Order: sequence, then C-alpha cells, then structure tokens
Amino acid sequence: VGLAYQGKELSPRTRYYWLVKVWSQSDDVGVSNMSWFETGLMGVWRGIWIQPNITAPKNECLMYDVHPVPLLRNVFNLDLQNKIVKSRIYISGLGYYQLYLNGKKVNPSSFLNPAWSDYSKTVYYNVYEIDEFLKNGKNAIGVELGNGWYNPLPMLMFGSYNFRNALTIGIPTLICEIHVTYANGVSEFFLSSENWKWNFGPILKNNIYLGEVY
Repeated sequence: VGLAYQGKELSPRTRYYWLVKVWSQSDDVGVSNMSWFETGLMGVWRGIWIQPNITAPKNECLMYDVHPVPLLRNVFNLDLQNKIVKSRIYISGLGYYQLYLNGKKVNPSSFLNPAWSDYSKTVYYNVYEIDEFLKNGKNAIGVELGNGWYNPLPMLMFGSYNFRNALTIGIPTLICEIHVTYANGVSEFFLSSENWKWNFGPILKNNIYLGEVY
C-alpha cells in the first residue's frame, strides 16, 4: 500500500511494534499479526572512524605488491551478574569488513559488507544481535578489513577511467559501537577509538576483481 508513517517522532535504538487493521465496505474487520521494527543510530554515533597506521604507495605500480589486510582488535569487560536483556553491535568497515567476537565470526553467511555506495555521500552500516557471543569477564572484538571499492587497485574502467580517480578512496577504516543493556536498566557502550590495537593478517592481497592471496 505504501503508506508513509505519520506517528510520533521515532527514537534511535528502539524497537517498535505494529499491526495492520482493515475494514471492508460490509464492516468485516481483518487484523494482521503483530510485527516489529527497530531503529538504528539515526546519525548519532559515539564511536570514531579508526584505521591502521599505513599509507598507500606513491607509485601506483607498487599497489600490486603484497599489502596484507589489517586486523583491528580491542578488549572490553562485562559483569554478567545482571542479565543482559539487549545487546547490539553497529558497525561499518570500508571497503569491506569481517567481524569476530571472542574468536567467533559474527556474520558467517554474510560477505561484502557494507553495501556499495558513493562513500562521499553515504556509508551504510550493519547491526547484529550479539547476546550469544558475549561472556562474563574479558571479551575480545576483532575486525578484518578488506580493500573493496574503498582502496581499489589502479585498474581502468571501460579502458579509460582509473578506479582511484573515479571513486572516493582511502586506507581501510572502521567504525563500530557495542551497546549492552542489563535487566536493571543500566547500559554500557564499547566504542571504536584510538586505543584499539592493530596488526597485519594472513591475507596478503585482496581485490574485488582479482580475489585474495592467502
């Protein structure tokens, strides 16, 4: 039907429940099952964009050499004496990212995230429910960053347009936030920051067209 929402202003990070009720000309009434949607951050980020301390080669020919993917990591502590009622991670990594919590891949069936966009205008992010990955005490988050469309090789599109001149480019970069809410109403936030550690991973080369060298 395509009816625009006309209710109260929505709040970020909030679940809303809805249903549809219809009437016929003969006053028959039909009611849908209850459903829900959950709003995202709605532009309000606490974390910051972070990236490894590396630079792109000045000579484009050198970009075809070995350049291992960066791995970014951080540790945070949880006190699970109070039950978790809601936990989410909001994350984006350019060009692409793979997310791990406590050594487990959070999105094992999902690849090439985030979706492509004109990075100068829009960057998409993903949200995951992470209750099953969290534990009492120390928790570790790790993110592997691929080049994707954000750090492409100087290949030519249609034989004439250099990817690195035609696209918004940069060193692979990450932003994320973990939000944990407990049964007592207290919330904790764990954010991407300059305190994260990084190192090179085992993937030596990666490109959207040429694949990976491990």
